[in-house]
Amino acid sequence: PDMLVVPESTGDPRCLSLASTWLELCAKNHPKCNVRYEAGYRPPRLLRLNGGSVCLVSGTDLPPDIPIRYATLSYCWGELPTFLRLSDTNESELRRGVPLDELPPLMQDVFEATGGLSLEYVWIDCLCIQQDGAGSEADWEVHVQEMRSVYQNCFVNIAAASALCPGERLFQRRAPHEVLQASFELSGRGSDDCSQDRLFTVRHHCRLEQQLSEETLSKRGWVLQERMMSPRCLSFGKKQMFWECSITTACEAFPQGYDAHGQLDMFDILQWGSIRDDDAENLEPTGREKNSVGLDLARHEIIETYTGKSLSMPAKDKLVAIAAIMEAFNTVQGVPRDDYICGFLRRDLPQSMYWCMPKQRCEYDVEIIGTSEYRAPSWSWAANDYPCTFFHYDVEPFPHTSLLDAHWSLVDPQNPYGRVSAAKVVLRTHLLTVN
Repeated sequence: PDMLVVPESTGDPRCLSLASTWLELCAKNHPKCNVRYEAGYRPPRLLRLNGGSVCLVSGTDLPPDIPIRYATLSYCWGELPTFLRLSDTNESELRRGVPLDELPPLMQDVFEATGGLSLEYVWIDCLCIQQDGAGSEADWEVHVQEMRSVYQNCFVNIAAASALCPGERLFQRRAPHEVLQASFELSGRGSDDCSQDRLFTVRHHCRLEQQLSEETLSKRGWVLQERMMSPRCLSFGKKQMFWECSITTACEAFPQGYDAHGQLDMFDILQWGSIRDDDAENLEPTGREKNSVGLDLARHEIIETYTGKSLSMPAKDKLVAIAAIMEAFNTVQGVPRDDYICGFLRRDLPQSMYWCMPKQRCEYDVEIIGTSEYRAPSWSWAANDYPCTFFHYDVEPFPHTSLLDAHWSLVDPQNPYGRVSAAKVVLRTHLLTVN
């Protein structure tokens, strides 16, 4: 892909054409980026633009023999959401179709973007998960377990990186000179003493991860798993579009892509979670053991990153907003579903309980330590709203401490990665006198 001119808006057809090129090149040339697909998967509900109306459709009503390409949306809800949301009273209306202009500006732009990407279906949580009314709690519990599949099987995740709420736009106007790169050509002689011209590009050295971390969306807790579990991510930032997949990192300033090795550490780590269930089952036991320590460290690093982000409803979302990532790790490591307890692996207790909260405030202005509403036991990082730090040792740190028993109660017994209503552990250890 090549873009010699940077338009004044990321919604310009030339920008969408570039994004479409990134998408198709990845789909055709990157087998690794397609490894997450479950054949025939459809989310319970999807949105489709039909003329000037947006219609809600059931995944089970779509032809089972036709591959479905759909986009997901990562965005900020804002502090006081008043936009259109799915409820028990308007689902029939949404299935008949509502005018596109009744959706908030952000979502109108999303349908324009997916049209430019030749994608027929879109998944947006507020319109595909029942938010209010009879049955909404049960519908939410069902979809919590679907999150991993919804994002792993999307064709691309569209991230509204700079919008504070759906009332703002996906597409941003910008100053083209802030995106343009400077290039110059030098003439010289090659090793064969022949005349040779070489093109050099000068760019500001700024990591993609750093640029995305400065965007509004990066502060949101849910977006970590939305970004990491998706096979491809197209982010619309304040100044330009960004592209990420397992193979290529690109932006409008560098549409051909550039080497991001060592820069997108968290994205790279989560490639462990991109292994399909059937591939994970075929891993040799020795391979599992060899990777176990590195994966455990990666798991802790992700939790540390996650706890530094904000959630609008932490009591309800603290464990479930990272559940898809934890499930992916457990699949790769061969951890049984019932060995996951309040954000930890049973086999790693009590070692994993050695964590602390740094004294400094979280960069995302998380204000509360603990909560009056129960969400997790006090020994779990999920019980707090400050970033946590895990301690790691090269040798066994607790030779005189062992786990005798562990009990926990799930709000939804079918979802081991979901909310808990009670939990306790029983340890055998030495006691110290503390003055």
